[in-house]
Amino acid sequence: MNSILSLVLPFFAASPAPANAPLFGDAPAVQAPARDPLLGGPVKVDGKEIPELSLKRFLAHSVGWKQSDRDKFEIILTAELERRQAAGEDVSRLRPTKEDIDAKIEKDRVDFLLKYPTLDFATEVGRAYLSLDLYREQAAQAMLFDRVFTPEDPDQWPPLTREIVTAEGQGTGLIDDAKESYEARKQRALDEGLPEIPPDDPIWVEYLRGIVIESLLQFSAIETNAEKLPADVLLTIDGRPVTVEQVYQRIRPHVTVDLAADARKFLAIKALVEADLAKKGVLESRADFEKNFAPEESFQDTMMRFQMLAMSVQGFPSMEAWVDYTRWFRSFQKTIADDLKDDAKLLTVLGPCNAITAAAKVNVEVILASAYDDAHVRWKDNGWAYAEQRAKEIRKELDAGADWKTTLENKSEFWDPPMPEIGQKPQFGFNFKGMFGEQTRNQLLTYMRESEYRIFLDASSVTDYIFFKQRPGSIEGPLKGARGYYISRVTGTTPPTKPLNMKDPKHRELVETHYSREKFNAYVQDLLAKAIAERRVEGL
Repeated sequence: MNSILSLVLPFFAASPAPANAPLFGDAPAVQAPARDPLLGGPVKVDGKEIPELSLKRFLAHSVGWKQSDRDKFEIILTAELERRQAAGEDVSRLRPTKEDIDAKIEKDRVDFLLKYPTLDFATEVGRAYLSLDLYREQAAQAMLFDRVFTPEDPDQWPPLTREIVTAEGQGTGLIDDAKESYEARKQRALDEGLPEIPPDDPIWVEYLRGIVIESLLQFSAIETNAEKLPADVLLTIDGRPVTVEQVYQRIRPHVTVDLAADARKFLAIKALVEADLAKKGVLESRADFEKNFAPEESFQDTMMRFQMLAMSVQGFPSMEAWVDYTRWFRSFQKTIADDLKDDAKLLTVLGPCNAITAAAKVNVEVILASAYDDAHVRWKDNGWAYAEQRAKEIRKELDAGADWKTTLENKSEFWDPPMPEIGQKPQFGFNFKGMFGEQTRNQLLTYMRESEYRIFLDASSVTDYIFFKQRPGSIEGPLKGARGYYISRVTGTTPPTKPLNMKDPKHRELVETHYSREKFNAYVQDLLAKAIAERRVEGL
């Protein structure tokens, strides 16, 4: 599970206020260092150095994606406040004070500790929002957003919110329900002598925020394509810029060496792949991709629609990385067009494709020797060396006859937070020390902290080894993976629920995509390995 601090502010993320319109005081000028040692030395591809600003851009879009989202909303909020102020409204009453924010954070802290008294609030805030300071900024923005667009009393909703809610509910029914709830809660406060009106149903509150936010984004012109922006600008919204440094300097304390290495590798791959595909005359430009990928809607709407698939399911660190990957993948498919017409070649991947798409399962338990300290959200000192040595020792004990179940229970380092002491008990997302039981391939990917993106970048997958290659009844490992070294025991498998039929166009498309993805990932890794061997790539 990514975070147990999901009780507050799921729609917002902390980041610096735009320099042209700070919400709380004057925004300090952001000064970029001459060269950031965190990002490592120069990376060169075919003699051309990847600009450090490109590395920062990648990290600002990935590590800082919530922060850049927050900047988008800040610009929207600022524009709305400017409009109201110009119309004569006193907008100062809408701005949360330091005391308001302090009270909100303290309430969140108290509520959290009631549920999880053994956990550290600041650590769990950091797990979800990078740091307590960024979470504080996020809370401030969420409070301002609610006061501007969704105040407690529906009679005070601005015309834009009423228009959005009316369109969503195909009439005034949702507004009428909100009024009824508000009046009932106000009466309850009077009857019970409460100091404030009780909060509304949190599910309704998040739903209301969600539809308003989605509509506001659709009303705004957002540009993230680096080809259309100045080198130092990360994105614009309605023409107003958010700079790379503005986001990067805020998230820099949370950029670890491995994240910087991922950025370096991805951008080296980008340079190699685009040069090679362009040389072959098949590279789809960003402009053509935006026009052709989903021509029935705006590209901005497409990005919003695919965000969950790209980042939550496929594990891409940002939508910009997903766009690059998807554009390259589509371009590469043109080079294997004849293969995709050849049934004999497609049949070579029919089995694994069928296992994934038709929910074949493996019954597996995994012991993790972890290089990462999940409880404190950080890499261990000398973590990889520690994990490798510990895993070798565990395997030696197992080979000498140690009981598997006892060894897993005592030595596996998969981490789970405690169950909440009050409120609803979560049913999903727990690792149970690695006793996973029956899992589909994609479910196992999640437990192993792997994804389609990581398979593309790393050219390896512990999950796929276990799922496709490990024999029932065997113990394998140690295998190096995302967070350490893994030792796995497979006790059984379940076949796919339904076979794929190559004569069915939809089934054939699934097989073609699987075949293309395997070929593309191999192509990328071969291209990179060859370039490194020939010293066309330096610095990785």
